Amino acid sequence: MLDDCTQNWFAVLSIIEHTLGHVKAVKPETTEAFLRSDNAEGYHCVYLILSLPILGDRVGITIKRYDFSDPQAGKDVCDRRITVIKSHTHRYVNEGRDVREAKDMKTAIESYGGVKGCFAAGVRINTSMKTMEKHSMTGIQSLNNFSFNDNGSMNAWKAYNVGPGKLFSLSQLLRYGTPQGATSIDIVELFSNPMVDTGVLTSTRTQHETMDLRMFISRVNIRK
Repeated sequence: MLDDCTQNWFAVLSIIEHTLGHVKAVKPETTEAFLRSDNAEGYHCVYLILSLPILGDRVGITIKRYDFSDPQAGKDVCDRRITVIKSHTHRYVNEGRDVREAKDMKTAIESYGGVKGCFAAGVRINTSMKTMEKHSMTGIQSLNNFSFNDNGSMNAWKAYNVGPGKLFSLSQLLRYGTPQGATSIDIVELFSNPMVDTGVLTSTRTQHETMDLRMFISRVNIRK
């Protein structure tokens, strides 16, 4: 979560690096990642695509694929998941609390034990670490599916796995541009720490918060 940020490829890369780094710390057995997003310019761009494999090496998680939804199709699964977080935040606000800054949203998400499967952190993008300024690759917008191979090459498709795809060798990719190095995002507030199995926050609640949670659970049970 950020109070202010230019929504560009470097911000996206910074967030991905920080998030995967945390996933590796919480679940060290994780070795691979598959990314999916919509076609916004900050996601669907050469700078980000060329920098993902080396990012995976830094955090210890191999990024195997990056797939973009069809044009105008949105993020589907991501949108459905964020709806749960929005509802959780709305309930927090409806109880008379304010959500004006990133830290307030983090508090809202973590209220009542948090949202299962959701980790929240407050960060700032460290733009001084941006090193990749130019590239020579063209036609990236016509490709929607990317697979990163163990030998450093990349396959790309216009439609998911239709045909053999276009192969980009490692030497080709290196000629297009030097990948972005470590982003070194500034951490304002650490990720929350839900229990992996239940999603319930492990941080200690006050007596008042515990009573509110019990009352809420009771109301839910009565409605059922």
